[in-house]
Amino acid sequence: MKQRPAQEPETSQAESLTRISLILVGIAVGGWLLQFVVSIVLARNLGPQDYREYAVAIAMLALAGTFCELGTGKYAMRILPEYARKKRWSLAKGYYWFSASTVTLASMIGIVAGMWMTGGFALNGDQWSPARLALVFLPVTALVAVAAEFLMAEQKPFQGSLITAVICPGATLCLFLAFQKMQCPADSMLAVTCYGLADVAGLLWALVLLKRHAGPGMTGARPVVLPRKWLRWSIWFSLLAFVASWMPRLSLLAMDAIEPSAIEIARFAAALEISGFVLLVRKSTNKYYMPELSLIMTDQQWQLARIMARQRLVLIGSISATFLIGVLLFGKQMLGWFGPVFSEGYTALCFMTAGTCVATIFSMAPEFLKFAGKLKTVLATYCLAGVLLTVLTVVLGSRYGASGAGFAFGFVFAATAIVFRVLASRQLDSNS
Repeated sequence: MKQRPAQEPETSQAESLTRISLILVGIAVGGWLLQFVVSIVLARNLGPQDYREYAVAIAMLALAGTFCELGTGKYAMRILPEYARKKRWSLAKGYYWFSASTVTLASMIGIVAGMWMTGGFALNGDQWSPARLALVFLPVTALVAVAAEFLMAEQKPFQGSLITAVICPGATLCLFLAFQKMQCPADSMLAVTCYGLADVAGLLWALVLLKRHAGPGMTGARPVVLPRKWLRWSIWFSLLAFVASWMPRLSLLAMDAIEPSAIEIARFAAALEISGFVLLVRKSTNKYYMPELSLIMTDQQWQLARIMARQRLVLIGSISATFLIGVLLFGKQMLGWFGPVFSEGYTALCFMTAGTCVATIFSMAPEFLKFAGKLKTVLATYCLAGVLLTVLTVVLGSRYGASGAGFAFGFVFAATAIVFRVLASRQLDSNS
């Protein structure tokens, strides 16, 4: 009998990455469905005005949280796999301490700055607002995101994904329903409180997992800290993460700034929630691929990089195309679940979903460029995209409401992703 040729190591490793990615996609799908249910429950119980206030407050909290992370979680996925491979446990433990203290300090500064900019610290009952209440949870929101990324860096992708995709939104829903059972008034303040307390639960669980799954040599290691080097790189990764994450939320904040009717903003927020499904798929799978990409680039395994990119394209492309078709066919029904007045956001939903699908397909391109040292190129591209998105949202949103803002969102997302894809392809060719 003719023996089958042994599979090449690069192909076998890439197929293993694909299998794990499928599981992560499953977690992302479950997380999105859960988040979708949370949004529907909140929208139907809060009404358009309170749902608008909640959506804007959480967008601001998420944006501030991304900034206060200071890129420590993103940079962890670049260096912790390398430290583990080289058994440099003192540096790994030192980076844990450096990240926790840096993020906590930045968050406290963020709270002070946010309170000062929104009217000072005399917090009587009349001065509380959903946005100000959200600031209270800023340290927890930043730390839970960093902790989940540390789990990814420690090669625990399932645990890291479950925290952000399942535990936090699931706890939000359970807390909101529990408060409803206690006859608490359903308003935006209650919804923001539930969101913040859910982040507390997610952070506590993440800390338990990190203690359990930290590298075997870290327990007895004496931490060694390289603050100047780590801070310099982390700030770069922070700027890149901030400008990348601000784009979905930037449109919502721009829509709120031009002050169309509350229902137009609520429709746009609902469309953003649905179209964000593939962004969750991108986030969950990218955070698994990033530590692997770090090792690939350290070992200069460019053939494996190409195989991984092709297999990821098939996987993520199929999911994105399926979701886009589903939105085109059933988008109005999906929006109708938020309430009868939300169905008019169908056009915006289609534009936004098309843009997020293209962005998800090519989402590893900017990560590759960052790891290749092209930080300024990535930052400049994101900044130009953010400016363009803001201008188009203001111009088209003020004239055409949610539909105009949705077109601006989809166009800028797709165009930015294609630019990154071209730049990454050129960089990979030059490395090879």
